[in-house]
Amino acid sequence: LRITTPMPSAYSDRYISWPGQGGPMRILFVEDHAMFRGPVKRYLQELFAQVEITEAADLRSALELRSQAFDLILLDLQLPDAAGDELTALTAIRSAFESTRVVVLSGHDHARLVARAIEQGACGFISKASEVQVLRPALELILLGQVYLPPRSLDRLLLTPDAGVADPDAREQNIAKLTPRERDVIRQLVHGK
Repeated sequence: LRITTPMPSAYSDRYISWPGQGGPMRILFVEDHAMFRGPVKRYLQELFAQVEITEAADLRSALELRSQAFDLILLDLQLPDAAGDELTALTAIRSAFESTRVVVLSGHDHARLVARAIEQGACGFISKASEVQVLRPALELILLGQVYLPPRSLDRLLLTPDAGVADPDAREQNIAKLTPRERDVIRQLVHGK
């Protein structure tokens, strides 16, 4: 898959700057697939001058770390011990780490899920279908206090007339499936709020 997020060909700075307290960026990476954790972890180590990455392979292990301070949490929604609603893991992590930014990493990036995750407090949503390099612009936005969403998911919401939808009835049906709150969240995100 190609990346739908525009990527600069070169960056002026090698490392991402972040508003930390002068120490290393502390990241909790909650992901059950070691084959996915490895490459992402290596890439994160390239992005930050100083970074400490703690890994958790399931929700229980992540919640056991609640006494530790993290600057950012990267969270897979499909954890083996996160039964129930598709946002069970996000709800539990947001409750345990209330003041920490949480970025969802998911293989499922349908518009309704993205909207619900943002509504539940995620500050970004990165599709696992993206190349690992999408982490840089996504994390730069998030660390500036903005929200990152996969452009493909926004297109699927069909909130703009140029979204490329051939069937206007499908557009209305998709919008009708969203709750009023989900529509409001997406409208605000589309307008940069």
